[in-house]
Parts: sequence; structure tokens; C-alpha cells
Amino acid sequence: MRNLRRNLGRNLGRTGRRRTREHCCCRRAVQEEVCVFPASWSLDPKGSQSRSPTHAVTVSTADFRGAELTEPDAGIWIALFDADRKCCLANVRLPGLRFDRGASETFWVSCPELGRTVERVWIGPAGGSWQPEGIAVQRWTERGPGLSFSFRNASVLGERQEASAAELVAFDAAADRGRREAAAVRDRANFEEARRYMLGADAALVGLGTALLYLSSGRVDALNFGAGGAVGFVYLSLLSKSVASMGASEGEGGGTEEEEEEDGGSGAGPLKLLPTFSPEKVLSLPGTRLLLASGLVFLIVRRQLGDLHWGTGPLGSREVLLTILETVGGLLMYKVAVLGVSAVNPQAKDGEDAEGRRS
Repeated sequence: MRNLRRNLGRNLGRTGRRRTREHCCCRRAVQEEVCVFPASWSLDPKGSQSRSPTHAVTVSTADFRGAELTEPDAGIWIALFDADRKCCLANVRLPGLRFDRGASETFWVSCPELGRTVERVWIGPAGGSWQPEGIAVQRWTERGPGLSFSFRNASVLGERQEASAAELVAFDAAADRGRREAAAVRDRANFEEARRYMLGADAALVGLGTALLYLSSGRVDALNFGAGGAVGFVYLSLLSKSVASMGASEGEGGGTEEEEEEDGGSGAGPLKLLPTFSPEKVLSLPGTRLLLASGLVFLIVRRQLGDLHWGTGPLGSREVLLTILETVGGLLMYKVAVLGVSAVNPQAKDGEDAEGRRS
């Protein structure tokens, strides 16, 4: 234990502000009786002449304002823990590492004393604040890359934050990716089911309203309401299809960077800059849907009024207003359907089944 404290004191920062960050890791190391070894770092995968790199560390900074390392000259503290109660501690300060937001940067650590596995990572800024989003540690041997370990952080670290550093536990990246993909598939299936419920509820409401108006007010009023309801049904169908396509494109977004690089290398890259217009893309635009619905409602109202001149006496104004209200009322039935389906929540049973499978 005396040698442990001596090694920790020799590798601590000199300023009081930086000492507090490393002392968090050092106090825990002393409590757990972990053997701490100093580690060297480099941007060169070949390392230095005296020590070869043993681990490649890739740090991804979160992509939002304020996530970047505010004091890059001070560097970061990082400690790697293995399963044999050994730890490698380093204050990484390199001119080429800025840890900007959205950046993914790799450096090499040399610590041959560390075991084969890296079970935990302790990481934090040496000064200022910073949010590392993901950390990947890959063991490097003479034969090449070896085991890889992934870590994830979800909080801002450093000064004036809840924590000055974070201790992260390794997780299975492949299994986590599989769980995310399975969740995305379940979400898309649930949305398709909700979409069918909404379209069915809209059609039922429009049909019921048209029948009631036909019995109470006559054929013309029923046609106005039904025509507006048909426009609302088309609008809801286009809107829900657009939302479903957005979710599908996000789910298929992973792994496209390599394809883009391959296409760029084969000379097909410039073709992606050419705009492509298709009916589905045009109809998926919010402005297009709004203009389409407004134009159809206008044509329906104009058609139903026939040869009646706008604003020619009290009777003409009443007919115009009544036709507009009936058409718009049928159109807004899609809103009632969406609110009703959301209130009933037909996905509650799926949520209960998912919770049961987790347990």
C-alpha cells in the first residue's frame, strides 16, 4: 500500500485543480487496493522507441454545444482497469487532440502491466468541462489488434458539474446494437399498427358524420362533409407515411459511411449531389401536403356552390359559410381520430408484453 501511494503521488498533477480530478480515481484505487501503473501515450501507433503501445483508445465527444473540452491544453485524465485489480493511469495532453464536439479521436496508450481485458474506464477532463460520449479501448499486440471493449457516458463532466469524472463499465457493443435494432423494429411495427387504427377511425368518423348529415340535412350537406373527410383521410395517410419513412431512414442510417466512401472512391460520389425528385419525396414535404389539402378543399367548396356568386345577398353568404364549415368539419375528422387513438393507446398491450420479456 505504501508503494501504491508513492506511485500515485508521483503521477498526480501539480496544480490543486487537477489534483482533485485524479484524487477521485486515486482514493478509489487505494480503497480497492488496486495496483496503479503509470502509462505513456502517443498519437503514433508505433509508440516510442522505449515502449510499444498496448491499447488503442478512441474517444468520441458528444455532438452538441458545450460538449467539447473547454481546456484542451490541460488534456484529460484516463485510467484503464483490468480484471486483476491493476490500473493504468495517464494524463493525456497532446497538441493534436482537441476533443471538439462531434469529433472522434484516437490515441495510443502503452501499459504492458495491464491484463488482457479492460473492465472499467475512469475518465474526466483535467480542466474545464467535457462530455465524452463513447470510449472504445482495443488491445494491441505484436500480432495486431486484439480484444475490443466499449464504454458509454451520458453526462457532462468537469468543473461546476455533478461529477468531475465518470467510471464506466464495459458493455457488449454487438448485443447493444442488436437490442437497438430490435427496438427500432418493434417501434416501426407499433407505429404501423397505430397508423392503421388512425386511418380506420378517421374513415369511420367520416362515414358516420356523412350518414347523420344525409338523414338530417340532405344529400348536399352530406356530400360536403364526406368530400372534406376524404381530403382529411388522404392528408392523414400522407402524413403518417412520411413519419414512417423518416423512422425507416433513421434505422437504416447505420453503416452508410463505408458505402459512401466506397461510392466516392469509385467515382460515383458527384452523382449524389444531383437533386432527385420523386412523387413520394414531393408529397412527404409538409408544405406540399398543406397546399394539396387547401387546394382540394377550395375546389370542393367551389364545385358545391356551383353557379352561385360569392357574396350576393344574405342567402348566398349563408350557403358559402355553411359549405365551408361542413367541408372543413369533415377534414378535421382526422384530428379527432388521431386524438382518440392516442387517448385509447392501443400499444399499451405491446408495452406490457415487452416489459414481461425483459423481466
